[in-house]
Formats: sequence, C-alpha cells, structure tokens
Amino acid sequence: MIFITGDTHGDIDIDVLFEIKADYPNLSKKDYVIVAGDFSGYWSEMQWIYTLEIMKDLPFTLLFVDGNHENFDILNSYKIEEWNGGKIHKLSEDVIHLMRGEVYKIDGLIILTIGGAESTDKEYRKEHISWWKDESITNNDIKNALYNLAKVNNKVDIVITHTMPLSVLYQEPFYSMTRGIPKNSEIKLEEIKKITDYKKWYFGHWHLDKELKNNFYCLYKKYLILKQH
Repeated sequence: MIFITGDTHGDIDIDVLFEIKADYPNLSKKDYVIVAGDFSGYWSEMQWIYTLEIMKDLPFTLLFVDGNHENFDILNSYKIEEWNGGKIHKLSEDVIHLMRGEVYKIDGLIILTIGGAESTDKEYRKEHISWWKDESITNNDIKNALYNLAKVNNKVDIVITHTMPLSVLYQEPFYSMTRGIPKNSEIKLEEIKKITDYKKWYFGHWHLDKELKNNFYCLYKKYLILKQH
C-alpha cells in the first residue's frame, strides 16, 4: 500500500503515522507512507538521530519531500543515490528523502516530487541553526523537474510538493492567510502546474486538511491512500 500525509515535524505530529500502523496492522517495509514536507522539524544532530530511531520502529517505509523546516546541512550531507527512477537521499533503509524535481515510478504510480517553501517567521530564526536558505524552491529545481517531466511526456499520476502553486494559493481559505507571505516557491510551482498533466496533487505546509478544486489536496493530520492492493 501507499499512503500520504502532511507535515510530521519530527516526533511532534507523528500521531498520524501510528494511526496508519493501527488501522493497517499487516503492513510491512514493502508498504510506503509519504510525508509532504517538514518531515524533521528538528535542527540538532542529536534530535535528528532520535527522530530516525522512532521511525525505524514503524512497520512501513517512510518517504518524504523536504519542507521549509529541515536541517538542510544534515540532509544534504547524505550521499545521492538512484531509486525507482529518481535521485534520493537514503537516511536509512526505512527513511528516504525524495528530492526536488525528480520523477519516480513506485508500484506502478508515476510521481513527481518538489519539496521546499518559504518560512514566514524566518526573521526570528538563525541561519544554519533554525533556518536555511535551501528551504526555497530554486530555478535549478524547476529546470530539473522540467527535464524529468519531459521524459514522461509531462504526464504523471501524482505530484507531491510541500507548498502549492500560486493559483491554488489564491483559493480560500488560503487567500485569507497569504498577506505578507513570500510567494517565490508558489510562483515557481505554478510553472510546473501549467505544463503538467497530473491526476492528483498533494501538499502540506499549511497545517490544514482540505480537498480543493482541480484534484488538489492539502494534508496535515489526516492521511489518504494512494494505492491499495
């Protein structure tokens, strides 16, 4: 099976992972749960190791796109590997980072992933301690996505991002929440939305569970099933 959920923030919002475990007691490491960004939410190496130890006790394999609350110094220190058609950081056998602009073929599903977003409170954070410039989606991330999308004729089953494209940001309830929020990453994702033929698009970041128009889904405390055998 393949599930998807929203931000877990290390061990802060991981109740949903144990909910999946309880709801489906026969899962194995061949089953996947995908986290739509802000997977870690912790910044010290000790906290990072602690979080990974908790994740190892779960019966399934965890996949995640990066959010804006990640320690990118630690995350980018992992060796880049190939997995299911795309590049990854393998944090452990049970925890895998799906990198920006990559396209994967996972159990028959073609999935595009683009993590990243801007922190709205970065002026209160310290660089390389609680904030990293790497949080924002870059032009190179988009170029990589366009390159990999071209290989599949710009057609995928699922897109997974941390934030959403700009046109979705202007829908309610997000429109009422966007005053003063940087839109760099949302603008860049709009480029991808315009050229991508997708069936469903999932994102986190906004701490909300809501189904939107055009098959967009914002996730936080809930989980959805992407594939069930």
